[in-house]
Amino acid sequence: NESDLQAAQALYQQRDYRGAEVAYRRVLATDGDSPDVINDLGLALVEQGPDRYAEAIEQFEKASKLWEKEGSPSRARSLWNWAKTLLVAERHAEAVLKYGEAIVIAPDNIDLYHELGLALQGQGRDHYPAAIEQFEKAVERWRQRGSPDRKHALGDWANTLRLSGRHDEAEAKYREALELDPDLTNLHYGLGLALRGRGRDHYPAAIEQFKKADEQWRLHG
Repeated sequence: NESDLQAAQALYQQRDYRGAEVAYRRVLATDGDSPDVINDLGLALVEQGPDRYAEAIEQFEKASKLWEKEGSPSRARSLWNWAKTLLVAERHAEAVLKYGEAIVIAPDNIDLYHELGLALQGQGRDHYPAAIEQFEKAVERWRQRGSPDRKHALGDWANTLRLSGRHDEAEAKYREALELDPDLTNLHYGLGLALRGRGRDHYPAAIEQFKKADEQWRLHG
């Protein structure tokens, strides 16, 4: 059984997700109550594409219930995977609930705040203020750790400001993110959109950003 588990993990690392699924199911045939293995099976299913998301969610739910029964904080892992799968499936309202549950258990996991912001943003304009609040929480926590990872949350914060029509504030956030990583093509493009949204006086600066984005897209494909 241990060799099957090692094989499953190796296949997953090799991106043979179908092979990993088969191996994880073989492990579960003899150890059906392992939340770790059930959770990992869910991950292997997610990687096989949208047609397998529903099955993956079933596995994350099973793992979550088993960890809850054990009173284990590892439950946050399955809730996070469950929430991420709902997010990519664009089931935003459900994702918001699962991210909220995960945050209660793992309040130090900064990615949860960032991704909760994305789930809120995905629910539409009425939820933009709540999304911005989550992006701000993520950025502040990463800043306290001195982590450049805040650039991604800054970019999503900027996107949400721009979509809200708050172009001057969006420009500031895009520039803050670009200071951390000037090679993020999407940020140059977003900054260009924000500058364009500020009116004709900003068109030359917007064109400059679009050119930078185009150059980087051509360079990196």
